[in-house]
Amino acid sequence: MCIAVKDEHCDIREWILYHASIGAGKFYLFDTESSPPMRRVLEDLIDAGLVEYEFMTNKSLPGYPNFRVAPGNSLNWQSPVFRTCLKRYRRRHRWMAFIDADEFIVLKDGVSSLPDLLKRHESHPGLVLHWRFFSFNGHIDRPRQGVSFDQAVLQHYGTKSLFDFSLKMKRRGGAGGQKTLEYFLQWHRACNESCTEAVPLGQQLAERYDLTKGVPSSCMAAVSRKPP
Repeated sequence: MCIAVKDEHCDIREWILYHASIGAGKFYLFDTESSPPMRRVLEDLIDAGLVEYEFMTNKSLPGYPNFRVAPGNSLNWQSPVFRTCLKRYRRRHRWMAFIDADEFIVLKDGVSSLPDLLKRHESHPGLVLHWRFFSFNGHIDRPRQGVSFDQAVLQHYGTKSLFDFSLKMKRRGGAGGQKTLEYFLQWHRACNESCTEAVPLGQQLAERYDLTKGVPSSCMAAVSRKPP
């Protein structure tokens, strides 16, 4: 799995361990100028060979210094990072995934793992999953507990809580776009049903792994004190 990510210290460990638990075998993580770098949060996963970590600056991106950034936008890291990842590592794998740190692949009934899912599509050159988008469900702070249609779906936790979204607006999108409060509220208004199917998955992950290892204390400072 290839990912371009910035300042996701609070959640990147859970994201990696979750996808590893459903069968992803390798993660190529390009840290796009996080402050501080996210390596400390992932040190044991890097040492174990699960994660290949690279800290990148805009000067290390292919094409520098000929980037053009539209007014009001930030640098589009995703396109050059994904191209770099594909060019470097494509010969190592039959399948590679390109998703964001706020997106979780959730397998549906009858699909036991990512390898099982991909085996069903070996005759195809690629596989696209549709989004299932989640609003912030009224959360101002981070909830006390973790992130709780056919064969698989890409569950997109693009807003999470008002606190998380304020951080997203500050660091801007990986594709260079700028999210606004209206965008945040738009998805809250559009969501029209509750979905709890990921709750047991998050609980099982927390029981198997230490999801807080190396995570900055600031991540916990914003956790809601209200019962889940």
